[in-house]
Amino acid sequence: MTINGHAYDVTVEELGAAEAAPPAAPAAVPSEWVAPPAASPAARAGGGGGAQGAVVAPLPGVIADVKVRVGQTVSGGEVLVVLEAMKMENEISAPSAGTVREVRVAKGDQVAAEQVLVVMG
Repeated sequence: MTINGHAYDVTVEELGAAEAAPPAAPAAVPSEWVAPPAASPAARAGGGGGAQGAVVAPLPGVIADVKVRVGQTVSGGEVLVVLEAMKMENEISAPSAGTVREVRVAKGDQVAAEQVLVVMG
């Protein structure tokens, strides 16, 4: 066999069924590495602290910009907040048309996953 220009002598030995080792069990993954099931944007919009019409952070990060103010009317899909997470800017959009009732964050705030950012009415 030749790999990257180097020749190797390889011998393949066939094992019988009795000699074959059982496959190793997969290693356990630490629970902190397992992500919780993702909720849909519509489900996230209604959750988070019990606030009606709440738009929540999908992951932890820092607020890079707040694009709306209280009393502003927005359309579905309009950007409400820009969240910087994992060195990327994530635009958090309105799940549907409505009026901004509360803005619970400001530029520079550190937020947790599922934290309420904006409440729509």
